[in-house]
Order: sequence, then structure tokens, then C-alpha cells
Amino acid sequence: MPALFRLYLTFPWAALGVVGAMLLQLAFALGFPIGARVVVDTAIGGGDLRVLALALAALGAGFLLSTAAAVSQDRLTANTASRLVQRVRGGVFGEVLSAPDRVLTTRSPADVLSRFANDVAAVEGAVVRGVPSVTLHSLLAGTSVALLFITDWRLGVACTLASPLVLLGPRLLGRRAVDASERKKSQEARALDHVHSTVHAWPVIHAFRQRPAVLTRYRETSERLRAASARANFLAALLGRVSTLGVMLLVLIAVALGSALAVRGQISLGALLAAVALLFNLEAAAVGLTAAIPLLLQGAAGWRSCAADRCPSGCRRRWPRRLRRHPRYSRSRCSSASPSFA
Repeated sequence: MPALFRLYLTFPWAALGVVGAMLLQLAFALGFPIGARVVVDTAIGGGDLRVLALALAALGAGFLLSTAAAVSQDRLTANTASRLVQRVRGGVFGEVLSAPDRVLTTRSPADVLSRFANDVAAVEGAVVRGVPSVTLHSLLAGTSVALLFITDWRLGVACTLASPLVLLGPRLLGRRAVDASERKKSQEARALDHVHSTVHAWPVIHAFRQRPAVLTRYRETSERLRAASARANFLAALLGRVSTLGVMLLVLIAVALGSALAVRGQISLGALLAAVALLFNLEAAAVGLTAAIPLLLQGAAGWRSCAADRCPSGCRRRWPRRLRRHPRYSRSRCSSASPSFA
């Protein structure tokens, strides 16, 4: 998965634009709890209409800037992803063009076609939605916890002590989910190869009345694909579900502790409201990560397939020199599935 993030380094100015848009959205997400605390404690509690008007105006301006930044981020990621996918397709085609005999003897034509369609589409989905979402929501979660320490250190300590519950799912299930997604793509390529060979050999199959045997082989291939797909989808969903449940438990612990402190008068209502808003930021980050993790898993599996061709001997090779379009293009070990360019 780190290779998907490094792909953005091939377009540094676009990456800076995306990061700037994320920072604007992050500033509003963190500024809203602070503004809510000012409204409750200072404006409403002190009866200051001027502070109330300024706080509401600042929140409205922040909302408009955050919305414009989100639209700009979507525009930049869409343009950048289209250029990245174009390079990936060029690399895959150059690999086939440089050594067609060796590639087609180790890979079926359907597998090569699948790399142009399914694998590249998975990489595109990860680059467009997965990488920006994971980056933004990870920053949102980390900064919200830091601001929670500033709001009330006791709530920050409670969230820090419970944070391993959030990291437990990715730690235990991340690698298994990636491997399961890779096996699913392999079975999809085999099923496509079976259909491809059946279409081309249909006259022979019909002449020798081999339709029942071909249908039996297809059912066996389809059953293996169904099992691999079920496992990959289950692990991806379980990975996101465990992370979400961990964050929800974290929110519940912090709300219970904050309510107890507010009842005893050890924390103001504005601080409690700010803490709750920060906890909602954590929940939003968990939901965003839950939606983005399956995209990253599929993109990582697709990128492994679209990366340098893996020779059985583990030799080192390079894609054709004429396909290099960026100075960060580098050599890679065939068995490591690391990118040939990025």
C-alpha cells in the first residue's frame, strides 16, 4: 500500500495542491469545536453579542472555504489519477511489447487483458478516493486527539489509553485482507481465461461434443472464484468494521468521562461541547477510513499485478527506456512486486 501513496510524488505540484486543500478542510473541522466553545462559554455565558456575531461569521467563512477546498481536492485528484493511470497502462503495455514471448508464456492472454481492465481500475479507485480519504481522515483523527488533550487532558489520556483498540484491526487483518484480494484477482483472471479459450475453441468443442466437460470445468473455476471473492470481501469489511467499533467504543468512553466531569463542575459546558465535537470528528474519520480501506486493499493488489513483471528466477529487469517519463523511475526486484516507476 505505501507504493500507492508514493505515486503522488510523480506530480509534486498536484500533491502540494491536494495537501493544501486537505489542510483547509482540517482547519475547519478543528476550528468548529473551538468556535462552539467560544459561542457557549463566552458569547452565550457572558451575554456578548459582538463575540457571538464574530464567532458565527468565522464559522460561516470557514464552511465556505472548506467546501471550496473539498471541490478543488476532488478536481486535482481526478486529473492526477487520470495521468497516473495513463502511465500505469503505458508501463503494462511496454512490458508486453518488450518481451511478448516470455510474458505470454508465463501469463495467459486473459490475464494480460485483466491487468488493463480490472487491475488498472482498482489502482485508479485507490488513487482517486482511497489515498486522499485515508490521508485526510488519518490527519483528522490524530489532530482531534491532540486538540482533545488541549481541551481537557483527562479526556485526552482516556482516548490515548483506548487508542490500541482502533489499531488492533489493521494490525491483525491488514496483511490477510491484501493477500485475499490478490487471490481473488488471480481467480478472476483464471475465469476470464477459461471464457476466452472457450470462445476461441468453440468450433472444436462443438464438433467433439465437449460442452458438458467445458461446463464442468467452468463451474469448478466459478466455485473457486466465489470462495476467493467471499473471503476477500469478508476480510475487507471486517477490517473496516473492527476499526469503526474501536472508535465508537473510544467515543463512548470519552463521552461518559466528560459527562461525569461536567456534572461535578470540573469542566465547562463549552469545553464538553467542544470535546463531543472532536469525538464526532473521530467517528467521521473512522467512517471515512472504513470506506477507504477496501479501496486501498484492491488497489494494492492491482498495483502488485501492474508492477514489474515477476520472473520465476527473481532476476532484475527494467521496463523499456522509452517508457520512462519521470526521474524517480527505478529498478526493482521482480519478486518483490514493487513499482517499476513512481
